[in-house]
Amino acid sequence: MQYLLASDGITVRAFNKPEEFLAHAATRPVSVVVTDIWMEGVTGLEILARMCAISPRPRVIVITARDDLDARAEGMRLGVSDFLAKPVFRRQLANRIRAQLEMIATARTTEDALSNLEQAHTDGKK
Repeated sequence: MQYLLASDGITVRAFNKPEEFLAHAATRPVSVVVTDIWMEGVTGLEILARMCAISPRPRVIVITARDDLDARAEGMRLGVSDFLAKPVFRRQLANRIRAQLEMIATARTTEDALSNLEQAHTDGKK
């Protein structure tokens, strides 16, 4: 999937071990995380909970073969942005990732505009 997404123009950094990903997230900003919910030894939700303690909250897409309502509820509580049921197709995942990136860009634009407005208001009071 990493190479297919890269061929769609999406910059991807793949990790095979949760510890490697968490070490990366502790030192670098992560915009969008795509994780399976059920993995050997750990769940995607456990990774998300640990990551939120060390890094600003990214947008998270969870992929699952079983639509477990309890896991979905816990994911929403932790801030999961989107759930996809397997099988997941490249174009579907690429579109969902792009949608998350657009939401991030829109939020940054809004934050910048509000910051500029606040600064102009503060400057006007001087």
